[in-house]
Formats: sequence, structure tokens, C-alpha cells
Amino acid sequence: MKTKKSHARYVVRVNEDIHMLIRSAAELSGSSMSQLLIDAAVSRARKVIGQKTSIKLTLQGAEKMHAALENSPVTSDALLDAAKNYKDKNYSETHFSDDPEGQ
Repeated sequence: MKTKKSHARYVVRVNEDIHMLIRSAAELSGSSMSQLLIDAAVSRARKVIGQKTSIKLTLQGAEKMHAALENSPVTSDALLDAAKNYKDKNYSETHFSDDPEGQ
């Protein structure tokens, strides 16, 4: 059984100078204007996602973060009590449920 591929359609409006620039680049690269635009958009999208979803640290910053994780402070009794109270009241099941009525 064949599956139907779904495709999204994008429509862009550009001035004549941009159109000619894209057209020339497509011709020189041996690709269609659509393919050139898709390649550029995908490349830019991956770059933006990479920049916005990763943390870059200097070696010094990475060492400080590692030290903080390895030498974390002892959990206080007050924090443990608060966590127990939170769990006992079932906040995690009721307040964050997918049910819009909170049930």
C-alpha cells in the first residue's frame, strides 16, 4: 500500500532585484529557484535551531558548571518537606494534567 506524501506550499513575494539575484544564483548552481530557496531556508533553520537550543561554554565555564554539579549543596530539610507536601497533595497529577477542567 502506497502512502501519500504530504507537501507544504510556500508563496513568497519579492521585488525584481531579489528575484533576479535568486534566479541567477539558481542558474549558476544548476538548481531550480525552488530548490535554491529550500536549501537556503533549511540551512538557516538548522543554524537558528542549533544556536537557540544549545549552550556553548568556554572551558572555564564548563569546569565551573561541572564543579557546581559535582559539589552541589546538601538538600535542606525544608526543601525535602516542601517536596513531600507537594507530592502528597498530588499537584503533579492535577495541576499539570492535559484535561482542561483539571481532572
